Order: sequence, then C-alpha cells, then structure tokens
Amino acid sequence: MSLKLPRLQIILDLVFLILVTAIATYFRFYNLSHNPGLYNDEGTLLNIAINLFHGRMEYLGIQGSWLLAGRMPIFPWLLSLSYHYFEPSLLVLRIFTTTSGVFSVILLFLFLRSISDTRLQYLKYLSPLILALHPKFVLFNRIGFGYNLLIPITIIVIWLFWLYLESKQDRWLILASITTGVGSLIELAYISFLISLVLFVFIVNPKKAPLVILLSFTPLLMYFIVSYWLYGDAFLFDWQVTFERGTSFPIVHQIAHIILNFIFFVVENSFVLIGIFGIMSLPNRKLGGLLFFCILLPFLITTRTFSTLRHSFYYFLAYTPLIAIGISNFVYQISKWVSSFTSDLITLSLQKKLSNELIRPLRIIFFDVIIFFTVIAPMFFLIINLNQEIKQSFRTSFDNLLINVSEFNIIFNYIQKTVNSTDLIIASPAIAWAFPSNVTDYQISIAVNESPTIHFPSGIPEERMRFESSLEIAKYVVVDSIMRSWQDSQIPGIESWIRKIEATWLPVAKTKSIVIYRNPSR
Repeated sequence: MSLKLPRLQIILDLVFLILVTAIATYFRFYNLSHNPGLYNDEGTLLNIAINLFHGRMEYLGIQGSWLLAGRMPIFPWLLSLSYHYFEPSLLVLRIFTTTSGVFSVILLFLFLRSISDTRLQYLKYLSPLILALHPKFVLFNRIGFGYNLLIPITIIVIWLFWLYLESKQDRWLILASITTGVGSLIELAYISFLISLVLFVFIVNPKKAPLVILLSFTPLLMYFIVSYWLYGDAFLFDWQVTFERGTSFPIVHQIAHIILNFIFFVVENSFVLIGIFGIMSLPNRKLGGLLFFCILLPFLITTRTFSTLRHSFYYFLAYTPLIAIGISNFVYQISKWVSSFTSDLITLSLQKKLSNELIRPLRIIFFDVIIFFTVIAPMFFLIINLNQEIKQSFRTSFDNLLINVSEFNIIFNYIQKTVNSTDLIIASPAIAWAFPSNVTDYQISIAVNESPTIHFPSGIPEERMRFESSLEIAKYVVVDSIMRSWQDSQIPGIESWIRKIEATWLPVAKTKSIVIYRNPSR
C-alpha cells in the first residue's frame, strides 16, 4: 500500500500540472494579437529590438544607450534574435511574455511541490491555479511588458534561497545571487528585489552578505562599465535622468508618496493586501518570513519612485507568484475557519435535538453550501467572465492608453503607402515602431526641441538624435488617445501643441480614436 500511494500522488500531480498549464496557456494565448490593444511600452521594446536587428543602438531617433528610454539590454536583445526567424510584430513580442507567464505557473507548482512541509500541501494546487486564472495576472501577461520575464526569475530565486535556508549550502545562495543580478539587466526596477535579497541575507547570516553583494551586483556593474566604455558621458547622462524620475523630491515628499501610493494601490488591488495577509499567516514561519520580506521591501521602494495607480501594476508583476501563494493560503485558512465555525454552530444548535449521526452530515452539507457560494461560484463566474474578455475585449482602467489593433492597422496601411524613408513622423511609441521612415515620439520631439518632460526631466541633447525631430519638419503627426491623455504638468505645452496641430494641419486619415495630420508646408 505504501508503494501505491506515492505513485498515485505522482499521477495526481502530473494530471493537475497538465490541466493548470492548459488553463494558463488558453487564457494567455487565445486572441493574443488583437486583445488587449497596443501599449506604449510594447512599441518601445519593438522599436529598440528592430533597430538592434538592423545594427543600430537607437530608440525612436535617440542614439546610444537605451537607458534614457528606461530599457535594460536582455529583453530587446532576445527579441531581436527572434527576427532572424520571424517578422517583427506585436504577436512575436507577446509570445515572449505569455510564454513566460505559462512557464511561471509550472515553476510555481514545482517549487511548492518540492517543499517537504506536509502542512503546505494545499499550496501546490491552489497557488498555480490562482496565478493561472487571476484576471489581472492574465491581462498583464498578455501585454508585452519586460516585467513578465521577471516572474519566473523571482520563483527561481525564492526556490534557490529556500534550498539555502533548508540545507545551508552556499551553492544555492551563489546561484540565487547571480540569478537576481541577471534579473536587474531585464528591468532596472528589479534592483529593489536585489536589495531585499541582500538585506535578508544580512539578517539570516551576516557573514554571507559580502558574497551576495559581490555576486548580485556584478552583472549590473559589468553593464555599467561596458555602457560607459561604449557611450561615455552620454550613458552617465542617461543614468542621471533615469534616477531623477521621482527621486529628486525631498525625502519627506518621498515618504508621503510611499504612503499615498501604497494606500491607492491596495484600494485599486485589494487582492494584494489579501495576499500579504495570507503570507503572514503561513503555518511555516520560515517560508512566510522569506516571502513577506521579499515582497514588502520591493513594494516600498517601487512606490517611492513610480506611480502605482491603474495601469502601473506591471511594476509588481515579478511578485505575482508571491501574491498567489498568499491568496491561496488566505482562502485555505478562511475555509478551515468556516468549517470549524459551521461545525460548532450546528453542534451547539442541534446537539440536544439530533443524534451525532444526523449532525455529522448536516455539518458537511452546510459547509459545502457556504464554500460553494463563497469560493466555487465566484470562481466559476470569474472564469466565464475571463473567457468572454479574451474572446471579445478586456475591460481595463486604462483603456485610453491602449490603441485598438484594428485602428492601428488602418493607420499603418495609410502611412506605409504615403511616406519614404527620410520623412519624419511623430507618433505614440505604441504605433510609431511600425512606420517605415524616420519616426519619433512627441515627448522626445518636445524634450529635444522645446522643454523637459516627465520622462526626460533634463531634456535630450540634440546631438543624440540621428535625424532632425522638430515639429516644423514633420510630414505627419499621428494624434491618438495616448497623446491626448497627457497634461501640461507632465509634458509642458502638450495641450497647446495638439491644439495647434488640429487648427493648422490637414487631417488626412481618421479612425475612431486616431487622426493623421499632415503638415501643410510639406
């Protein structure tokens, strides 16, 4: 009998893994090329990767380091390699991120399955299911954010660190440190997780902290040295501009920013708070402490430097597996409490009227009814709603920042027929990447020729541009909902800039949310 149970467990785990992988794959890949719409960050990655494929270190005309656009080297490089086999497209980009999302579900199951604590067996089933099905996780996995590549890296780092805590073998700590350092070359914001790892090691075993600092920061140091060697003062300028964004305020303002952002974030994403509570209540305190520390510090650091409202959830994508673990534990602990409460309630109410043989099935029925209405039924309707959204269109809180792909195709077809390679087009990055000409972003054009903007607080030196980028020489300006969403407080003069174009330029093509204006002098 003892031989059959492990084999049965292996079969059960394999069946579950196949099922949850199929679920994650379906909800991430179905109708991927058109739903949701194009986002600016996707256009940024596509443009950099296309330029890299053609041998240029450039982003929408800006030559040299990509750090000015907030991009680290690994993802654009991987994306450019794919162009040896596939035409550059939104779908190719999104396949990278959705594949990473599916792989993360598999990794999370394998990690939780490896934990020997029998009190945590429920986690290996609930957590991957939540990671596979949570609507917000699915939505952001389907958008080409580089942060999606950090999700499996976070699971691997946590797994390696857990192995170190269990075995005290330095090899796991070394691998965890190197992996975290590599993650910082995918997205710079991952430095917050790197700092978390270093501080946690300092608490657990201070003697190992110097080793972890050396190994985890080595990839970033090598990146800095190589970039400075290639681009010199231009890279230092980019580094300065990157860290000016949101960090140039007085420390009191930054603390207030943390508090307000965190409050707004948990109001907008209440499931994150549930996940944190779930992590804090894990029966294995060692695992709970590790996960809590590795999620709290990155949240505080990130909310200090970035806005976390609505569309900015992607900054936290790397930590969604930890949130999934917390939510699954919260659900499990609540179900246990419901079971205990209903049992006591029925016993107290009916013990003098019915025998124990009759009370026992009533407990089971009552518990099943409560679990059905509080867990199973909401999960069922969640799946139905999610299925409708992937087939039709996701409803998001940032729809004005998404470009409908069908409208994009209309605009692209018009531009492709009417421009040559030397014409200048000014457009949002979400669509600018596809145009076969000199193309730049309106924010870049303003930052080069007029005044600093929210993403370029020090402006952009004109000599960094491969081509002239002023509004006066542009043949077309493509005005869309993304451009209209900016205010003068973020991009000085953007509102009058758009009004001038609408008043004096010629509208030559139009969709529901996009208008192409032609310069009357060109």
